[in-house]
Amino acid sequence: MPGNFHEVPASVVASWPKPNYVDPVRRAWLPILALFLVALTTLLVAGRFYMRAKKEAGAFGLDDVFIAIAWAVAVLMSASACIDADQKGLDRHTWDVPLDDYVGAALVGWIAQVLMLISCCATKISVLLFHRRLVKDIGNWIWAIWFAIAFTACYFVAILISYCFLCRPLDSYWLSYDLLHPYTRHYKCIDGTAFSLSIGVLSVVSDLYAVFLPMIVLRKHDLDVPRRQRIGLNIIFGLGALVAGAGIARTYYLWKINHNYDTSWTGFDLFVWSLLETHGAIICACAPSMR
Repeated sequence: MPGNFHEVPASVVASWPKPNYVDPVRRAWLPILALFLVALTTLLVAGRFYMRAKKEAGAFGLDDVFIAIAWAVAVLMSASACIDADQKGLDRHTWDVPLDDYVGAALVGWIAQVLMLISCCATKISVLLFHRRLVKDIGNWIWAIWFAIAFTACYFVAILISYCFLCRPLDSYWLSYDLLHPYTRHYKCIDGTAFSLSIGVLSVVSDLYAVFLPMIVLRKHDLDVPRRQRIGLNIIFGLGALVAGAGIARTYYLWKINHNYDTSWTGFDLFVWSLLETHGAIICACAPSMR
């Protein structure tokens, strides 16, 4: 099987309960979580732009462009999560998922992974560009931040290309799950376990430097930042550490989905932590603009 999944042994399938397609055990709260997070980030992004327009939080800049992209893509990613959970069986155990939902679930899952990559990288670049404003007179730190931005951009391009070549041909990633109409073309996929762990670890590393690099700058240099704003920034750094924690949890479920045959149930948890990481990062990026 392609991507993050593997063939389920017949002995394991035989041990599963009888499929329940009528009233299975479900976790139906993911859409509620997604809608709450979308509403919260929408409010904060709108507030950020409002403060910019009133000239009370600095002028519009490139960081605002990136956060707008991150927010728009996060909304699409949240919609993908809702579709997978509510319509494609991700809210139930694998043995209770109708066979004709498998292809759609795999396709929507692949789309959601790409959307999350775009949103998170755009948010990290936005955060780094914002802090570049604060250190515009400190040459060494400017170079450090530009290096971090370049690393994020390279990470984005590399992982995006990897997603596009996750399987060859790419459509085998989802079409090979069609158990009703078996996929007959020859296909080859990269090692899902190694790939998932790699992107998870790299994402957490980039989360950490996006948080701790600006924090180090703030503490080592007497920047012209009002005390109230300095306290606010330190709070944001703490929230950023929580976002990195969500990234660590997501990495764990990326690993677990490769070592667990109940992929839909584990995939639900993976989506939850992905939503928390994606929207949490946007919240942290917008919070400094609020007064």
